[in-house]
Amino acid sequence: MSALPDLPEQHHSLLTDPHARLSLTLVLSLLLWSPFGMAVINGQLDVVDAGLRYLVAFLGCRLAVSGITSLIASYRAMQDAEGLELAPAEIVPGRRAEDLG
Repeated sequence: MSALPDLPEQHHSLLTDPHARLSLTLVLSLLLWSPFGMAVINGQLDVVDAGLRYLVAFLGCRLAVSGITSLIASYRAMQDAEGLELAPAEIVPGRRAEDLG
């Protein structure tokens, strides 16, 4: 028996889930920052400089992921709104009278 009440199911995609967006941001920022991490390991870069560069990479990736997901969400909302308009039921495709003649 579940202690949580039954909630209506919500449609979540990977791009609209906040946890997935944060995970994507972290992975992308680590990929962008990895050359600087290697430079710290090799002693070519100071730790503070590498930390600041990671912060910049993280914030840039966060803005990029947020921008892309909001763009995708707005396109999805436009498609959902267009999909609600249905054709009238009384229109039946057929031949025109002048085509029969």
